[in-house]
Amino acid sequence: MSVHSESEYVSLLTQYRDLKKKENEIKASQISLREKGAKLLHDDQINENIVTLEDGENWKCGYESKSTSKTDHKLLLEYVGSAKYKEIVTENDSVYLSMRKSAKGKVDTSLLNEKPINDELTIPSVPSGTILS
Repeated sequence: MSVHSESEYVSLLTQYRDLKKKENEIKASQISLREKGAKLLHDDQINENIVTLEDGENWKCGYESKSTSKTDHKLLLEYVGSAKYKEIVTENDSVYLSMRKSAKGKVDTSLLNEKPINDELTIPSVPSGTILS
């Protein structure tokens, strides 16, 4: 038995959707302004510029560098074994509330995505992988 009416959820999610639309519009405006800032820096042949706004705040328009690394966790597990892998890799589970447009129900599209007669030649594939002994 539900304590809250359907209309309460409709109202809540309508408000959230409207704010999400505004957020997307703001993000699009920010991207446009970033592109204009990049053009200004390129035209002036500088990597950054710090300016003081009318209210006294200092703001920077400039390039920053960062590096990221990727790890192939399956390969790491294969190299070090499961016991050592659990010492190296920590997994954090989290729970959060999601409010977003619901996915459409799954529709059977097999008629659209499958040929009635398979007329392609089947070419045997060479197995790939690592043989463990």
